[in-house]
Amino acid sequence: MSTRELRAVKTYEARVRRSGDWWFVEVPGVDMAYTQARKLADVEPMVRDMLSLLLDVPADSFAVTITPSGQVANVVAGVKAAKDAAAEAQRQADQQTRQAVARLRSMKLTVRDVAALLDVSPTWVSVLDRESAA
Repeated sequence: MSTRELRAVKTYEARVRRSGDWWFVEVPGVDMAYTQARKLADVEPMVRDMLSLLLDVPADSFAVTITPSGQVANVVAGVKAAKDAAAEAQRQADQQTRQAVARLRSMKLTVRDVAALLDVSPTWVSVLDRESAA
């Protein structure tokens, strides 16, 4: 690994706000770092070009995160919260499934019976059964 790869990469936040047909972009902490784009997909390359010129650094020497603001941010935050909640519910369901497999197998139920009861494949029950035995 090269020395450049080992160094931490600076990340710049591009705050975007929709107005009419345009995305207005600002990069806090960098003087004069404002631009605009018609498509959100164009924001990152435009920010890279802008920062490269303003800071006199290569365009691939930093990371860019795009953060929406205003009403767009509220809608996006709602979706992200719902996805996070769904991921947490899935983690809990996975943990309960692992515990149920161990408990049902300890009751001498067959792999196929446990799979039918938990609505999972017999192969998955076998995998979980081996994990709990280890």
